[in-house]
Amino acid sequence: MPVPASLASLSTTAGSNPPSGGENPFPDLDDHLRAGYAFDAQNRDAIATKLNASAVSAFGLTLIDDTSAAAARTTLGAVGLTGDETVAGIKTFSSSPVVPTPTTGDNTTKVATTAFVKTTADASAASAVADRSRVSLTATQSGSGVSIDFTGIASWAKRITVTFTELSTNGSNNPVLQIGSGALKTTGYAGSQTLLTAGVATGNLSSGFQLGGASASSIRNGVFTLVHQGGNVWACNGGSGFSDSAGVAHCAGYVSLSGVLDRLSLSAGGDSFDGGSVSILIEG
Repeated sequence: MPVPASLASLSTTAGSNPPSGGENPFPDLDDHLRAGYAFDAQNRDAIATKLNASAVSAFGLTLIDDTSAAAARTTLGAVGLTGDETVAGIKTFSSSPVVPTPTTGDNTTKVATTAFVKTTADASAASAVADRSRVSLTATQSGSGVSIDFTGIASWAKRITVTFTELSTNGSNNPVLQIGSGALKTTGYAGSQTLLTAGVATGNLSSGFQLGGASASSIRNGVFTLVHQGGNVWACNGGSGFSDSAGVAHCAGYVSLSGVLDRLSLSAGGDSFDGGSVSILIEG
């Protein structure tokens, strides 16, 4: 077979191309080799001409030139499936995108999914319910007996308001407010009381917070507030006014308990209560 002269004369079937199987390629072997090289060069130039023609844009040529997927994504302006990237501009989605749900309490700039919002809202609602549950108004107790006791006070208590109305005793001793953990604390109260009637009388605290009284017939109305100061220390501030006479009493001090406060008592100071009522409000 003669040496091929053009690409058009070649066949896609290897056995149909020169030299034939039974033909001695010499002395034309070098011509066959050079023809093959020439065809390779023609293909090269044809491809280059095609790529540089208007059928392929400069953008397309740049994309074909890219040596990696990352470089191709940069050329295309595409976002990668993995890795950190910064995407600029406003993107409008025709359907809801699905993204990972941040952990509860996350306050970064991550996208808040509906699941994250619901979990946060549910936790907030539960917390609000818990906060509301930490307010307890005990049943009002009548002023009778040697003491008026409140036990089983919740361990979460941080503030206790003691309100007494028309409270009276059958004697002249000063009623005392005491608190405790497991048992009432009867010593170690620090602070002072001031009684203002026709004159002024003051005294230091020791066995409890004093409600005050002008006489055996004193009828007391007032509010004492106990506030948790940390640890097992409780501070108290309060006052009484007397509806049977002109006079007021004020008391302020603190006491340190051996454990968590769980009880409170109003003692008639050795006498007995014979009228009025007492209630407490517990807040956490």
